[in-house]
Amino acid sequence: MLEEDLTACQLDVVVLSILPDEAQVCNCNGVSKGRIVSAVQAGCRTLKSVCDATRAATGCGSCKPMVAELNGAPTDNNATLFAQGYNSVLDPLYANGTYVKGPNQSVPDWDNTQAGTIFEQMLTANPQIKGVLVANDGMANSVIAVLKKNKLQLPVTGQDATVQGLQHILDGDQCMTVFKDTKKEADAASQLAIALAKGQTPTTATQTVTDPQTKQPVKSVLETPEAITKANINDVVSAGGVAKADLCTAAYAAKCTAAGIQ
Repeated sequence: MLEEDLTACQLDVVVLSILPDEAQVCNCNGVSKGRIVSAVQAGCRTLKSVCDATRAATGCGSCKPMVAELNGAPTDNNATLFAQGYNSVLDPLYANGTYVKGPNQSVPDWDNTQAGTIFEQMLTANPQIKGVLVANDGMANSVIAVLKKNKLQLPVTGQDATVQGLQHILDGDQCMTVFKDTKKEADAASQLAIALAKGQTPTTATQTVTDPQTKQPVKSVLETPEAITKANINDVVSAGGVAKADLCTAAYAAKCTAAGIQ
């Protein structure tokens, strides 16, 4: 999700290697390259242990990528589940100091206009934001509009694999979206319905989810969503998630060809 920022950090490491030991790499706490090298030689093997030993990046935090989060509607259990999923990945990275957790806010009714307003306020208050986790493509479009207004391009996520979201990926303005293949969902649902209509116990419902109202476990069939980047964007087209004609308009024909969309 933040691969572009990570690549930039790796490039910074290469540049850091040619700096003299007295070069200052953390302005807040006056930490030199030499102190960081000494900490590593003394046994520090993680970013957190180096920071703890040297106090580098423990001041303003501007040398660590800050991630802002725009969640879905607070009244929608799907938004809650989505947040649990991506935070299960991000929280350990916040804890070990890889990223800094920035502003985190839910968007009423998944409203795209409100998402844009909320993110603009986030960016104004936290101009050091380096990545934006957004819960769907519609709100991601609003975030991208704010970034363009400020002449910025940052890693932005989305969900739903919409035509607009996929075009943003082709443009390089959105780093990924999530594709949930409705054909797989329909096939699974029809198998359950057929079994129940025959008075049989479905054999495919091997997993469970918790009902948000009753809090009781419900037997379920859970399909695996697919993370979509420019590298596998054709998967959405080949599965029938979007029509090539809608995605690859004249303005995107060359980019579609370059991405291998058939």
